[in-house]
Amino acid sequence: MFLKNIVSESAASVVGALAVLAMQIVFARVLPVQVFASFLLASAIIGVSEVLADFGLRIAGMRDFAVQQHASKLFSAITTSKLAIAVVLAAVALAWPVDTLGLQSLLVIVGIAVTQFSTDPFIWYFRGRERMDVSAGLIVTWRLINTSTLITAALTGATVDGLLMVWLANNILRIVLGWAIVRRHFDPELHLSLTPEIVREALALSRAAFPIGVAFVSVALYNRLGVLLLSRFGTDLDVAVYGVAFTLVASSAFIATAITNASFPRIARAISSKEWVLAVQHLNHNTRLIAQVFMPLCLGGIVLATWAVQLLYPPRMNEAANAIILLLPGLFLSNINLALKFFMNAAGENWAELFSVLLGVSVFSGFLVMGVGPTLFESAAIAWGLSEVSIFLAKLFFLSQNRRISGIRWGIHISGFLALVAASFVRLYVYS
Repeated sequence: MFLKNIVSESAASVVGALAVLAMQIVFARVLPVQVFASFLLASAIIGVSEVLADFGLRIAGMRDFAVQQHASKLFSAITTSKLAIAVVLAAVALAWPVDTLGLQSLLVIVGIAVTQFSTDPFIWYFRGRERMDVSAGLIVTWRLINTSTLITAALTGATVDGLLMVWLANNILRIVLGWAIVRRHFDPELHLSLTPEIVREALALSRAAFPIGVAFVSVALYNRLGVLLLSRFGTDLDVAVYGVAFTLVASSAFIATAITNASFPRIARAISSKEWVLAVQHLNHNTRLIAQVFMPLCLGGIVLATWAVQLLYPPRMNEAANAIILLLPGLFLSNINLALKFFMNAAGENWAELFSVLLGVSVFSGFLVMGVGPTLFESAAIAWGLSEVSIFLAKLFFLSQNRRISGIRWGIHISGFLALVAASFVRLYVYS
């Protein structure tokens, strides 16, 4: 079952990455630049908002679903918490100054955020019951339906509002399917209720999830900061070019996620039993494996970026190749940082991990606004790499303060990052 779960999750991630890539290629070719940029901005806002709609409930929910035989009470508490969060998000959308996206778009974005698969209690239920094959099947089905209907809508000339409405409808369909599967195959007596006891349960669940939620929101904001800042300080073309480049680069992150997810239980058990040397050995194994995968992957990307962009995208997106080349050193270190994040979560260093992300947000914002590259989208790409360096160093610093932790390998990873920076420089300015 353990291996089956890993394979199921990895397969769902691959399908998701390919679906997003296919959709982005079509959108870049058929949508006007303004519409494409607005959709990328909406997607970035959804990414942050869905974490707000979750706010750590996912981890608490999966934990409790794993131990509770009958899930009606927990489903009711989670639904109550999510409805309260949805009301708050809708109020923020109503008060938000209308700019690139209108009020209707913002309200639909809230609806999408609170119904995304990452915030879906039925997905949490299947994962908590160690039935990731079911959750992965449901996610893949939704991905294929969502991608095909969004592409069809784009080809027929849909506006941003139209595209977002299609997305929301597909999310609702997935939730209905999840409910039907749970009722038919897992818990026929599942029902929702709202009582004073459920409200108290919802409040207790929200309090337990709060510190995890703060960390999740910060990470989600950080991952979408480039698009959000460029939408404010740059042009529609800056947003589109950087959005294309970052999506292509980040689509490979599922490899590192699969590696770290697979070893997380071993690290957690080692730390729980005070076997810190063994835990660090698992961490070093993870980072070494990630480096062995991503060093050749990033070098290949630096060499082939121009060809890939010209093959996949229209000529107006050719400059995305430069952004990809500049992002790849940061991608390498970002995946090392992911392994460190999982280790810090297992070790209970959640606030330290949060601080490292906030530092990365500050470094990213500062260097982008300073304009460290010839264009704003290139500045964003460079700033992302520098922010990953700051996150890496901050994590190492906090871990070094724990006297039980020693022997973490870091020099080889900094050397790998610098080697990729040198390769990017040569590719852009010597063999351009």
